[in-house]
Amino acid sequence: MAGGDSIQANLIANPQVLLYFPSGVKESQYTVYAPIESYFLRPSRVKIANREYRRIGDQLVQNRLNVARDIRLAYIDFALVADQSRLATEAVAIRQSIADLTLARFKNGDISEWETIASKVDALNAKAINGVQKQNVAISQVRLASIIGIPTMDTLLEPTALDTITALDLDEQQLLQTALACRPDNLGQVRLP
Repeated sequence: MAGGDSIQANLIANPQVLLYFPSGVKESQYTVYAPIESYFLRPSRVKIANREYRRIGDQLVQNRLNVARDIRLAYIDFALVADQSRLATEAVAIRQSIADLTLARFKNGDISEWETIASKVDALNAKAINGVQKQNVAISQVRLASIIGIPTMDTLLEPTALDTITALDLDEQQLLQTALACRPDNLGQVRLP
């Protein structure tokens, strides 16, 4: 649409001939203003249309960058939630084995029934947390698919392992010198090594 506006602003409009009898001041005024608009105001119309065309192009580029950023963040969230769900499943197995051990100790008479309650509650809490984490995985998977543009999925998405980020061993003095050298107000005063 903006491209069409830009092309149309560059064209001279088709002339119109209107003749009224008896002719008066208004008809003569239109005859004078028509060439003024088509010849003298044309460059400003072209500038405005081209500026709008560039603005829309820049906005489209920014929208693409935003979508790429949103996809990366949604994938990271999906991978993290999947890892948390895996850990919650492991926690359920561990808490259940602890509850089974305390039940066996209770049956042997080593502990009282009161002491088994804490392990049962922990096992139930772990199951509840596991259920919540599974729901979070489903939600983050649908969110990622929605951002990518897949409305319905026949197969489930499986996240790959995220790379671990290691901190770089950088010299603080060198970083400070580089930062100062790149500042516009210090341009030329500080030299890079």
